[in-house]
Amino acid sequence: ICVFVNGGNGGLGDRLPLDRSTIGTNDFICVNLPLFKHILPDTNSGLVTMDDYDTLSHAYQVMLQKLFDTVPNITPERSAFGGFSNGAHTLGVLLARRDKFILEHFQSFYLVEGGFGSFAASAATSEVLPELKRSRFLLMYGDHPLPGDDSNGWMMHDYLARACSLNAKLNHYNLTAIVMHGYGHELPSEYKALLGNWVRGEKLPNLEMK
Repeated sequence: ICVFVNGGNGGLGDRLPLDRSTIGTNDFICVNLPLFKHILPDTNSGLVTMDDYDTLSHAYQVMLQKLFDTVPNITPERSAFGGFSNGAHTLGVLLARRDKFILEHFQSFYLVEGGFGSFAASAATSEVLPELKRSRFLLMYGDHPLPGDDSNGWMMHDYLARACSLNAKLNHYNLTAIVMHGYGHELPSEYKALLGNWVRGEKLPNLEMK
């Protein structure tokens, strides 16, 4: 299966931002999951943090287990879990806390425009290396701020992605980091297509960061 968690408030999980046109028409079940938080924020940010781990872990285990019970021949080796922005933060939290259920049922993880810091923390400890070495990871981030946004958030993504890439080389696990040149906090169609290629395990053009 390919699981996608959207950014912002995550939505209701009732649509497919990544559907068969991206993932492919055969062999994959496309799943969109909502976001869950332990306590709803007083502000509009709603950023997923480590404090939300127990809530996230329980909710996703319950929801996904129903799918696994219904379709018992789903293989972890070909299953992918990821998200965009706040959805990527969600995955970063699950990886940083070494969520047993997620690591047992998925071996491909993608983070688009978020979650890099949590992933870097999970990769910095030797305890998680067995899971890292049998899995593969994709980081995607833009190199421009959006119009009207004078923040340099993309520079932090670049710094963390380079740190993760170095750690992957030193510890021998499969990580690809792709810069979405000319884009800001978004997932444009051409890079969405590359994400689909990666999920299917196809060879990517040489678009990694320099």
